[in-house]
Amino acid sequence: MSKRGCRRRAGAWLAGCLLGTTLALPASAQEVPVPAPPSGPREARFEWDAARRWLFVSLAFRDVADAGVLRKLKLGLPTTIVLTGILYAQGTEQPLASTLQNCKITWHVWEEMYRVEVNRPDQQTVRQWSPTLNGVLRRCAQTEHLPVAHVSQLPEDKPLLLRVKVLVNPVSQELLHKIQSWISRPSNTASASTGSILFSTFTGLFMTQLGEADRVLEFTTRPFNPR
Repeated sequence: MSKRGCRRRAGAWLAGCLLGTTLALPASAQEVPVPAPPSGPREARFEWDAARRWLFVSLAFRDVADAGVLRKLKLGLPTTIVLTGILYAQGTEQPLASTLQNCKITWHVWEEMYRVEVNRPDQQTVRQWSPTLNGVLRRCAQTEHLPVAHVSQLPEDKPLLLRVKVLVNPVSQELLHKIQSWISRPSNTASASTGSILFSTFTGLFMTQLGEADRVLEFTTRPFNPR
């Protein structure tokens, strides 16, 4: 075979390898709009279970996925999104209850899909697959029916609000370990009672500096009357 033919074959082989590598990565052409952050308190949906014993919240925080976060997801880099929330009576600084959601996102080359692992205090780890970033954000940048508090933790007739902090890729391993401990506790303590060691540990951790992260988003929900 001539030298020119060898060069052509080598060039074709290299192009094929590069093409295969490109196909193995998440499709960077996926356009995911970055919503503008709302001004002021945010809307959230609070609701009781049928027995009116547990209070749940549903809310969205897709603006946590700014251009930098989306770029890392499109490159297939492992990403963790942690939502923490502490419930207060309006006009007071004494925490009433707390909750969290932890979401791990990994890109799997062979399946060409994102694997999403969601951990919450009211259920075992939920593992799902998504071929798109929109599907990832639907699972990790919003939460549905997340337990917030037991009725025994709430005052009789005061409006309540939830202070939320969302972290993307927190650096502290101690933080991640405590999050895992919080999630893995018995399911009948989905929101630790006020005054307990577990409650004090959790609220104390998230009321203070949480350490470095790729991105931190903080907001407060609009006041609502649970009664």
